[in-house]
Amino acid sequence: GGGPDAIARVLAEKLSRKWGKPVVIENKPGGNGFIAIDAFKRGASDGHDLLQLDSVHLAAYPFMFKKLPYDVNKDFEPIAPLFQSFLFYTVPTGSKYKKVSDIIADAKANPGKINYGSWSIGNPVHLGVEEVQELTGTKFEHVLYKENAQLDTSVATGELGFSIGSAGTVGPLYKAGKVRLLA
Repeated sequence: GGGPDAIARVLAEKLSRKWGKPVVIENKPGGNGFIAIDAFKRGASDGHDLLQLDSVHLAAYPFMFKKLPYDVNKDFEPIAPLFQSFLFYTVPTGSKYKKVSDIIADAKANPGKINYGSWSIGNPVHLGVEEVQELTGTKFEHVLYKENAQLDTSVATGELGFSIGSAGTVGPLYKAGKVRLLA
């Protein structure tokens, strides 16, 4: 139900019209995308199965995992980038954090006590926060979620200190006044 799902449905509608047959979107969340990749690899070999990957699957994971359930060069034939997401630091509406520098200052004062969430190891949010920790000498607690909806709700309720989300995923909570976007 996040941004990638919405993009896939727009693409499916256009392909369905062009091909004159239904195009079905099948979400397979979890496992850093490896569940979906495995299902794709066992799917049709006639060129009619498409897989939407995050850039990390092609560019970062080969360097992060000793063994992957796929070979970037053999298992995929990249077609085209579908979209680019802009990410926002997201906090609960009532959060004491007004700027990202407030989060950094609090993390320096309380190492490892501020948590943030993401949907897998090595996703853009996780890698981005890892970089922020390295650049600022801070330490955050990483909490993994299976789905963005659960993750974003945990930010809105204050269970998480912050997260980073796209307009597609946190937009509805922002419009409802449940979260603030810092940067």
